[in-house]
Amino acid sequence: MTRPLSKSRTKLALVILSTLAAALAPAAALSADMDPIYVDEQVVTPVEFGSGWYLRGGVGYSFHGPFDTGGIRSSDLDFTPINGSVAVGYQYNEYLRGELEFGYLGSMSFDSNAARCSGISTFTPNVGPVVVGPDTIGCEGHDVGENEMWNGLVNGYVDLGQYGAFKPYVGAGLGLVYNNYSGDSDQRICTDATTVDGTGTTDFVCDIQPDARSVSGKSYAFLWQLSAGFGYQLTENTTLDVGYRYLSSPNVLQVVNNAGGVDTKEGMDVQQVRVGLRYAIW
Repeated sequence: MTRPLSKSRTKLALVILSTLAAALAPAAALSADMDPIYVDEQVVTPVEFGSGWYLRGGVGYSFHGPFDTGGIRSSDLDFTPINGSVAVGYQYNEYLRGELEFGYLGSMSFDSNAARCSGISTFTPNVGPVVVGPDTIGCEGHDVGENEMWNGLVNGYVDLGQYGAFKPYVGAGLGLVYNNYSGDSDQRICTDATTVDGTGTTDFVCDIQPDARSVSGKSYAFLWQLSAGFGYQLTENTTLDVGYRYLSSPNVLQVVNNAGGVDTKEGMDVQQVRVGLRYAIW
């Protein structure tokens, strides 16, 4: 059987509860008035890998050089004036950029079967004085030669400002040119072959000695270039590159046709118009 609480104990319990309520009320109010607590989230900024780097590729047309084709008939000559190059570059700022380039300057070959041999012909008639005069006879020989040129360059360019989608530039570069060359020719010797016939005539014959002159080798030499052109912005990352370039190497060797035979010549220069694309790597 449960005994009812006495009045004194009831009053004591009510006093304790009211005291606790009064103590907890300010804390609850303070908690309600506090601003919410925010935790800062660290923002990670992505780093652009390769920003400023670009790739370039293009083709060109050589309207002068690089090979010496003097003395070679067009029917004996095989030369395509198309060249090409690839490069990797870096845009340092709005105005300056640099490139490392590898290029193909083209090839030239010739194959000639025509030459002439000349001398003095003596005609001795059966009756009368000896008549001496010039005489020339056709003499078939064989000359062949081939050149193939490549280049490597370190280039620097100055961009001259932005004009709409156009950005003109000038540039210069230093590097090496390589030529793989070879050539062979038959030697032509006029021989006075006296014959006895009804008219008494001294004739000339052409004595050909096969491979009397042969040259071949690999030539490496200093190369420099000057260029100018413009870029045209096609997309955010792609630029059309159109320009002119002059290249020169005073010491590179190439095989040439010299007076009906093969020989080597020192030096080369070439003028090109070029078109290509630059693609920015972001």
